[in-house]
Order: sequence, then C-alpha cells, then structure tokens
Amino acid sequence: MPRLSFKSGGFDNRATRIDLATLPFNPEKVTTYEGGLKATLFGRALRSNLAVFYNDYRDLQVSFYDPAYVGSRRGNAGKAHSWGVELENDLHLSKRASLQASGGYLKAVYDDYKGAGGKGIDADGNPLTNAPKWSVSGGANYDLPAGKFGDVKVSLNAQYQGSFYTAALARPQDRGPGQTFVNGAITWTPRDPSFQIRVEGRNILGADAPVGSSYTPTTGIYYKNYADPATVLVSFKISR
Repeated sequence: MPRLSFKSGGFDNRATRIDLATLPFNPEKVTTYEGGLKATLFGRALRSNLAVFYNDYRDLQVSFYDPAYVGSRRGNAGKAHSWGVELENDLHLSKRASLQASGGYLKAVYDDYKGAGGKGIDADGNPLTNAPKWSVSGGANYDLPAGKFGDVKVSLNAQYQGSFYTAALARPQDRGPGQTFVNGAITWTPRDPSFQIRVEGRNILGADAPVGSSYTPTTGIYYKNYADPATVLVSFKISR
C-alpha cells in the first residue's frame, strides 16, 4: 500500500521584501511505495535488512536563487521523484566482537522545475540537491577485557558518500565531490561503572573536500563549508 504524507505550506520568514514575505509557497505532497526483506542467519549471528523505495513528489518545497530578487527565496518545484535500495548488515562474531556494513543507491530527479535559476532557466531532469547516488558505511567493535582494571571497548567506523549537487541547476560549480570519513574511539570503563573515560578520533584521515557550497552568479562568489579537520576528543563521564 502506498503511504501519503505532506509538509505544510507557508511564507518565507527569511525574505527581506514585503512582496516576497507575503508570497506563499504550497504544501509539499509525497506518495511513497516501499518494500523490504529482513533476515536472521547463521544462528542469529547475522541480521540483514533490505529495503526498496520509490517517492513521488508534488510541489516539492525548495530554496532557489532568484536573480530578480538577487537572493534566495522559498518556493515549489512542480514534480520530482526518487527511488533507491538500501542494505544493512550486523554480524556478531562473538560476544565481544561485531561488524556492521551498509550501502545504498539513490536516484533522485526533478521532473518539472521551472524557473530554478530565474525566468526561463529550468532544472527539469536535473538531480535533486544533496542526494548522492552512492553511500557506503562500515564499522567494527571489540570489547577487550582488562581484568581487574575493568573493560576497554574499541570501535572504528568509516562512511563514504558519493558526489552530489548543492543547487538544482547542477552546474560544475555546484558539484560536491565524494569523500570518506573515518572515526574511531576507545572507551575505558573500570569495574566501578559510574566512571568512564573515552578518547575519540574524528575525521582521522583528514578529509578536506567541501561538504556544502553555494554560488551567487551575479557576484561570482563561492561559499564553501568544510568538515572539521582531524580531531581528538577526550571525555570523562561520572554518574551516581
């Protein structure tokens, strides 16, 4: 059975002109079709989930650059659709060791998006913004017994996200490259569980490609956002 949902319409509370602030945008409607399969294998050691979905959008709510306004405002794209496949796996090798792996494919397209870059500049057939086709992630966890000193948990995970576009016009300057982030953590819990020390490493490999960007054609200025550089955090937890 399809599932129907919607996002209410409204007004652009970021507008700096009265005529745009009083210009409403329509509710967004989406019809979703989905199915899947769940399996438990190898004596319940492996759990796998497979999902397939299709979304049909009407009046998709968007933010777009309007050269007449010389700025960004809210509105609606006529039609869009997306479909994809997702697979998740969780494997328990033992009571102390486990592995996780997941992957997904997404195809998301504007079917009817007139005026995405101003009058006469359309985005029909272009990919939806911030919708990478491929995403893959994996992780490993191990609980290391430390005898009278308590327990040490070691974890490592990695996420890859493919390239994507940050604007509906899908220009070369709107493309965000794919990249991989690797994180890890070591957590020590003594025999008294009210105290815990955690050392965490984020973006260990120092991935430094932009994770978001915007481009203003009238000025030729790029704005780019980057993830935090390789970072180490140490935290202490005390509970009663």
